[in-house]
Amino acid sequence: MQSLQRAYQALIPESVRAAFYRALPGVVKSRVDNLGQQPDERPLTASALSLPRAPITPARFSRRVNKLAAESDWYGEEWLSFFDALGEPHFRQQKHRKVWEWAQGAYALEQLGLLHEDAAGLGVGAGKESILFYLANRTRLIVASDIYGEGVFANGEASASMLADPRQYARIPYPRDHLQVMYMDGRSLDFPDDNFDFTFSFSSIEHFGGHEASAQAVSEMARVTRPGGAIVMATEIILNGIPDDEFFLPEEVEQYLIPSGTRPIEEIDYTMSDKTFKNAVDSADPDFHRQLPHLVIKRDPIYFTSISLVLEKRGSGLAAVTRDGFSSPRPAVRQPPGASSRGRPGWPPAPAASGG
Repeated sequence: MQSLQRAYQALIPESVRAAFYRALPGVVKSRVDNLGQQPDERPLTASALSLPRAPITPARFSRRVNKLAAESDWYGEEWLSFFDALGEPHFRQQKHRKVWEWAQGAYALEQLGLLHEDAAGLGVGAGKESILFYLANRTRLIVASDIYGEGVFANGEASASMLADPRQYARIPYPRDHLQVMYMDGRSLDFPDDNFDFTFSFSSIEHFGGHEASAQAVSEMARVTRPGGAIVMATEIILNGIPDDEFFLPEEVEQYLIPSGTRPIEEIDYTMSDKTFKNAVDSADPDFHRQLPHLVIKRDPIYFTSISLVLEKRGSGLAAVTRDGFSSPRPAVRQPPGASSRGRPGWPPAPAASGG
């Protein structure tokens, strides 16, 4: 083994190796350095992860929204009561990253003053998520968009049945005319610029076809959000420095997920505690989907979790942003054009009947 490493070092000049190392994430560097040696069998710990330093600026609100999922987030009645309003109070005790994403998004929208009777929001890759019905109870209009009936989630989260009758998926009652479900590709939104008070997407954009496709979707979300409005999203963040075609390294967040004309409402906290990390669940385990807490996932060789990210859209019409919310004008929501550029027969569909 040692002779193999000596041969590797002799064949590749130090200057070349040094340049190569600088281009690699920390965990991969270690693997290259240890070529030919016995693998390190010590368990990975949170302190050894390739993550940026903790933020030095204070959170925008009483709790930070731009951060990684953590077990310690399950506190405070204001945050926990979201699960009651969602119709799923058991998640007060069951720590799962998906409902964490929804709670973070709902908390941010509430704190920003964007949930009110005149507000309109657009969900991208929205599927049949429970938060759609929660938001429909707190706004004038929520549009849920997805490629319903197509793609790898057609038989599950993006079932075509959502277009026909979303009521079957609602755990709570909601106003009949406050939810509209539409077939739409998130990479090309058929809405005018500056059309919604907020846009949102939870663990969907990473499935749109790679980092560039994700970036395109976020740029579209920003385009249709009014100046002074918010783009609320969650996606998968890689914890141990190994690149992936869909999930994001911390250094890729700014590159792909913060489009021109937007800015995070606060500094992003990439802190990961040992307590949260040590409870990682292995996706290869037959009981994977039932394991709790369900916040950090091991999909060999990657460890990942959810990151919540809230951006504000800048622009000439941007009003001062305060703890009381945004005060810039709210344009009327306009419907997409009658003909889709994708030529899908019968698109756009008539508004789906909503529950009441």
